[in-house]
Parts: sequence; C-alpha cells; structure tokens
Amino acid sequence: MGIDYANETTSAAVGANIQYSENASLVPATAGTGAPVALTPGSDLYFRFGASAASLASQAMAQDGPARPVLSSTESGTTDLTPFVLKIDFAQTATGIQATDFTVVNATLGAVSLVTSSGTSTSYETLVYGTDDGEVSISLPAGSINEGNFRSDAFTILFEADHTGIGTDPDAVKISVYPNPSSGQVHIEGSRMGTSPVLIRLYSPAGALLLTEEMEGSNKAVLDVQHLEDGLYIVKVSGEGFQKVSRIMLQK
Repeated sequence: MGIDYANETTSAAVGANIQYSENASLVPATAGTGAPVALTPGSDLYFRFGASAASLASQAMAQDGPARPVLSSTESGTTDLTPFVLKIDFAQTATGIQATDFTVVNATLGAVSLVTSSGTSTSYETLVYGTDDGEVSISLPAGSINEGNFRSDAFTILFEADHTGIGTDPDAVKISVYPNPSSGQVHIEGSRMGTSPVLIRLYSPAGALLLTEEMEGSNKAVLDVQHLEDGLYIVKVSGEGFQKVSRIMLQK
C-alpha cells in the first residue's frame, strides 16, 4: 500500500472495494472511502479486497507502521552541561541520517554516529551544544532516513549556560582548565573561590561520573586521566555560589 510519512496516511487512496482493520482477522473491517487511510505510528494495518459477486475476499495484506524515532538523553529538565549526548532510537533499519536532518532550536549538533544496528532496531548518538539560556528543542522530521520514518516527538530541555568569569565584577570567580587537548593530565586553577570546598567532577559525554576531586585549602588541582580512552570529556568545577563546565579533549 505504501506510506505517506509526512501526512501519516497510506500513500494511495483506498477505494470502497478495499477493507482495512487493525486486526489481522479483519474483524471488524472498514471499507475505504476513496481517500488515504490514517496510520498510527507503531501499529500495523491490514487490508484486503472485499468479496464481490464474482470473487471471494482476498487474503489479508499487512502494512507495517514503524514507531516514531525516540530522542532521549541522560540529561533532563534543566542542564548546564554542554555538550551532552542525545540518543536517537529507531524500531527499524535506519540509514542515511545526518545532523542537518534535525530541526534544532537554541543549539547545534555534532556529527551523528551509529551505535548499534540489528535489522529490527537502530541507534545513533550526537552531541548537543546549547547556545543561549532557554529551552533547547530538537526533533527529527518525517522522511529523514532512506527507509522512511514518521516524525519524532520533540526532545526539549532547559539550558542554563555557565556564566562563571563573565562580566567585569572584580570579585568574580575565575577558573582555568587546561591544557586542551590533554595528553593525560588536566590542571584546574582558580582564584576568588572562597574558603568553602570546591568539588571537581569528570564526566563522560554520556553523563557518567568518572572522577571526583576536592580542592580544599588550595587553588590548584590535577586530574590524572591517562587511564581513560581518548575522546571528549566534561569537567565540572563547583563551589559556593559558582560553577564552571568545560570540555576537554583527551589525546594521548
């Protein structure tokens, strides 16, 4: 029958001589009206030619309706993490997807990378870089993959950018995280951080906490990351009244 993914209907009109149902038994069945039939993403629809004076009803033919792609992240609600990982899951084979296929508001996307593909499901990941304070919205339009897909629901999250050190306040906290890229050690130096303990956390791009270090009575710290694989990592430095989030590339 074919699918019009944009309008979520069959691609062809269904005449009165064709019956359809959500049940494989076609009981109950509805006769076509000469217009395309609405499809429900994730549900199959069954069709047959109805009986006539000259012939019996045909066997049922199934129209597979793939589920909508699902966009998700370990970040939710509100985040100051940039970038964070966005997962794109398909309940079908999915090829040909690119970052430019997405509709994105208040963010930019990195390259889309294939994670798994089993024939009946496909998963991708991309990095989301928040732009300004406010809501980030990301969705995948219909027809973005070679095999065809229904539009996704929008993934939304409130992004609150890190403003540490921005402005002309002479008492503002200043934090440096270097070198970038790093060959195995990450140095953190700060000033005007007060006397309260400062917590340093290292995260994977997926949001997994890998290391924790506390700066107390010192304005310097060194993270040993030689045991980690090369790639992008997130360093979050937080203390009383301030927080800084930095991206570090590890290249040994």
